Amino acid sequence: MPDSHVGLARLWIFQGDHKRALAECQDALQRYPDHVYVQQMLGVVEFWNRDFGNAEAQYRKLVAKDRNGGGDFYGCISNLSALGFLRLRAGDPDGHKLNEEALRLNDRALYKVPFNRETLYDQAGSYAALGEGRKALQTLARAISAGWIDARSLKLDPRFDTIRDEHSFRTSLDDLAAKTAALRRK
Repeated sequence: MPDSHVGLARLWIFQGDHKRALAECQDALQRYPDHVYVQQMLGVVEFWNRDFGNAEAQYRKLVAKDRNGGGDFYGCISNLSALGFLRLRAGDPDGHKLNEEALRLNDRALYKVPFNRETLYDQAGSYAALGEGRKALQTLARAISAGWIDARSLKLDPRFDTIRDEHSFRTSLDDLAAKTAALRRK
C-alpha cells in the first residue's frame, strides 16, 4: 500500500517543500502505478503547487477514471471541481460546466448527509472557483461548523484565491489555525 508515500507527500507539501512532495509521489508511482491514492495525491500536490499544466493533465486522467472521485481524499478536492477550476483559469467555458456538475453531485451527497464537512468544503471550493464568493464563504462557514479544521489545506487550495483577500475568509483561516494549534497543545 502506498499510504506512507502519500502521507509523506502531504507532510512535505505542508512544509512548503513541493519538490520533495513531488519526488515522493513519483517514487510511489514507480512502485504502485495503478493505485488511485498515488494518482490522487499527485494531482493534489501539483494543484497546491500551482503547477496548473501538470495538475490539469493529472485531473483529466482522474476524471476519466472516476468523475465523482477525490472529494473524500486528502484536501477534499473533487476531481470535477479541480478540473473545472483549471479549465476556467485557462479561459475555457467548459470549466463552468464541470464545476456546476461538481456542485450537483455535492448537493446529492449533502441531501443524504447534510453536515458532511468534506463535501461542504469541496462545495465551497467549487463556488469560489466559479467566482461566487458569498456562497463560497457561507458554505465554508457551514463546513467549519460541521467540523472542518484543516487550515493547511484551505491555505493552499487555489480554488479559494478569488476570496483569499476577503476579511471573513482571512478570519476563518486564522481561527482554524488557532483552533488546530490549541488542539495540538492539548
